[in-house]
Amino acid sequence: MTGLNFKYSFLMLSASIFSLLSCVQPKNNHSEDLLTSTKLLTIKFPDQLIKPKIIDSQKIFESIGYIPLETTQTSRFSEINQLEVTQNHLVVLDRGTSAILVFLKNGKFQFKITASSIREFSINEVTDQIVFQDNYLGQTFRYDFTGKLLEAWTTPFVHSAHVFVDSTHRAFYRYFVDKRDVGKFSNSNIVISDQAGAISNGFLSYDTSAINFREVLNPDKQFYKSNGTTYFIQPYVNRIYRIESDKLIADFNLNFEEKYKLPDSFLTDKRYLRHRLDYFQDNPQKIALVRDFYIVDSMLAFKALASNWYDIILYDLKTRESLSAYQLGSSPANNNLPLGTSFIAADTTSFYRFVAAKDL
Repeated sequence: MTGLNFKYSFLMLSASIFSLLSCVQPKNNHSEDLLTSTKLLTIKFPDQLIKPKIIDSQKIFESIGYIPLETTQTSRFSEINQLEVTQNHLVVLDRGTSAILVFLKNGKFQFKITASSIREFSINEVTDQIVFQDNYLGQTFRYDFTGKLLEAWTTPFVHSAHVFVDSTHRAFYRYFVDKRDVGKFSNSNIVISDQAGAISNGFLSYDTSAINFREVLNPDKQFYKSNGTTYFIQPYVNRIYRIESDKLIADFNLNFEEKYKLPDSFLTDKRYLRHRLDYFQDNPQKIALVRDFYIVDSMLAFKALASNWYDIILYDLKTRESLSAYQLGSSPANNNLPLGTSFIAADTTSFYRFVAAKDL
């Protein structure tokens, strides 16, 4: 794949990773309401006061390619807030214009879907459809990959994210408990349903007495797809969950140095009620959020975010070593082109990053 001049933006494809660097240890971390296969990943960030050693990206990735996205009057967008990769398509969400844009894998523009307010979308790869919730209208829409609207219905949960887990199950993350009665799962943050909406399971109880939903710092995405597997990251908890069928499985615990950790009682102690956002201003080193989590083969990537800094970590489950993405440098082999910032998607062989034309 060759780099081409592109007026507005393009995606950088970081393909087929050789190896990377980090620590994986088994840990028993049982919970009453979920399964566990938890591995402890000890993460060390480079000293922010010392310039880290730069590593040629060619030594980390087998190949790096650029996909220029076709620019037309219709396909212009301001930024990529979400990217999902299917077998044949790249699907982009631009919240600034409340639009979903669909491109072929070679970057050729296909069509655009617009709505009043789209926070995120999901791909049903079994039926090859795009599904999203319009937060303003309170409706969920289903489109095929020709751009045809197939169906619209009332969104089952107010203020929620959703993902297709498999051909049978959908998962919803409820930002806070709404008025819908779902029986014994009414107080669950994660709710699993069938495609028709019948609830089959719920996880992660929401403690309304200790947590004010307005203080919950949510990432742009709650669910991440890698290698056909769905992952979920709970806000303020450095734990990566895997969703299989109607089960939630604690897969990874991210172990940071003490100076970066939140208090153990941060989500339950009433002392922090209505003061959590203030806490991050007063403690800018504390990691508030883990997001942009993807796995390709044995390599995983994620972004750790505090109020005044962030880092992007690459971690090899085989070599038990980690590397900051800030240590990756371009090279003459890549024509010294910029490598972009966070990873924004992954498929079975590649990570994807976004590079704006202004950075070329």
